[in-house]
Amino acid sequence: MIILQPPREYHLTNNLLRDLKILIKVFRSKLQERRYVSPEDCSQLFPALDELLVSCTKLYSQLKENMLDSEPHTNHKIGDILVHNFSHTTSAGLCIREAYARLGARKLIAVKYYRDKCKDKAFKALMDDLESKKMCKRRTYADFLLSVTTRLTKYPPLLKNLYKNTPESHPDHPRLREAISVIEDSLHYINSTVEVENLRAELELCQARLEVKGRCSRELKHFDLTSNKRRLIHRDHLTLQAGKAGSKDSKISKIQMFLYNDYILLLKDKDNKLILNFDEVQCPAIKVKGCLVKNNNSQKLPGFIMISNSGKRSDSPQSPTLYQLNANSTEEVQKWIGLITAASASEPVPGNSLSSDERYDSEESDVEAVTPDVSISFDSDNVDLLADASSIHTPGKLS
Repeated sequence: MIILQPPREYHLTNNLLRDLKILIKVFRSKLQERRYVSPEDCSQLFPALDELLVSCTKLYSQLKENMLDSEPHTNHKIGDILVHNFSHTTSAGLCIREAYARLGARKLIAVKYYRDKCKDKAFKALMDDLESKKMCKRRTYADFLLSVTTRLTKYPPLLKNLYKNTPESHPDHPRLREAISVIEDSLHYINSTVEVENLRAELELCQARLEVKGRCSRELKHFDLTSNKRRLIHRDHLTLQAGKAGSKDSKISKIQMFLYNDYILLLKDKDNKLILNFDEVQCPAIKVKGCLVKNNNSQKLPGFIMISNSGKRSDSPQSPTLYQLNANSTEEVQKWIGLITAASASEPVPGNSLSSDERYDSEESDVEAVTPDVSISFDSDNVDLLADASSIHTPGKLS
């Protein structure tokens, strides 16, 4: 019969408790004592730590008691304890899953908030002093936060090793297998929650940087990147080429492109601002419905072409707008083409507040809004879209 030493899950939990206590009793307590942070600051810098400490303390106590009662560690019930503490069917499991999910989901905001607070020299000096303490072992506030949020990811490989070395006759053998499944399910739930919240946090940061320039409709003037009425499908950095490729008039601009279920946004990243500039000839907000997209095989760089009838100026009533975009790889190009095509073919999200395809709104602008009576198609591969400047409008640069 195999003799098992105290499992590493036991030590991992003990280390986790130590890190949680340092975050709470060293960093948070000192910041509160010196009145460097308000209760609102604490909720931003130390999210869900109290709930996680309570849940993990209970788990640690149960593991410790089990090891003391299982001399010489041959009748352990580690699997049973972990299933109880991480299953979504138990109150203990729900508590610890939600605490991990909340902490992971707010970590991005917490670290950003911390860096902003460090612009205050007094706050930064105090944090440097706390991080230099012997118990911190040269680890920073951000290091502790990261170690706490990633601790649970170490459980599955350790449990799989323990399961492999536990005899089938052992009473905890089937529960160890169940514990692996339960913790992997918890990680999937936590990661899904973190992914959604991180995206929302990133969009909130982008929204704070968004600046709309020029004359446009009321809806576009107050475009909300975080609105629940629309769904962000994909976003990435691309380059936008204006004018015929290789010509002297060809201008290239770096942009961030946001693909929503209703609009495609071309945002310029300049001076820590994301600029949606309607003063340009190319409209930076493209209606997804009716937008056509195809590979751009006329140049060496991987890229694609979009053509849209939406958002037209009155000075070019008969010409759809062509957008030439380059990506870092052909894989990225194919991803964009697939996503835009699927979004263009899909039904609009119910309750979407953006009801107009027009670039300008008569309530805010005296510029006439025109929807061109032109049909466009990529059916013919013999048409050189880049060279045919007489039929497709290829405007100047984005400034």
